[in-house]
Amino acid sequence: MANKTGRDDLQSIQSAIDDYLATCATGKPVNQARKSGVVRVLKPIPPTLEGLALVLGYRGRDDLEGAIERAADENPELHNILTRARVTIICALLEGACNGSFEPRITQALLASLDSNYSTKYAVDHTVSGTITHQPSESMQALIDSQCGQLPGSTSEDE
Repeated sequence: MANKTGRDDLQSIQSAIDDYLATCATGKPVNQARKSGVVRVLKPIPPTLEGLALVLGYRGRDDLEGAIERAADENPELHNILTRARVTIICALLEGACNGSFEPRITQALLASLDSNYSTKYAVDHTVSGTITHQPSESMQALIDSQCGQLPGSTSEDE
């Protein structure tokens, strides 16, 4: 299916993409332990470019990405179909992460594999400058002096 470019072939590619995304959205049955016992539930499957590539007959994500690039010049309709599928997968990953459908660590790893600039770490430069202008009240200063001795910078004239 990977090398097809005719009109019927484009429809079969779109159909295969739709089936893959529907399968991911429907999920697979898994057992979950609950207070009432073990319950079988459908767990959504995070869609991936690797999974889509295999469904479409490519050897992997790199082949699919190459096909998307080649199709930009050779077959704009195929390029549009594959690009929309790629964007749909990224959106599904983000939405699944936001609503808790997918395991957050797995979603982070998948997003990081799609974009080398993706990171969950932040660089923060925090600088504080200035002077302290608050002076303790006379009673508080007396307590401080009795417990700690006179503070540097304060004189008995300040009291």
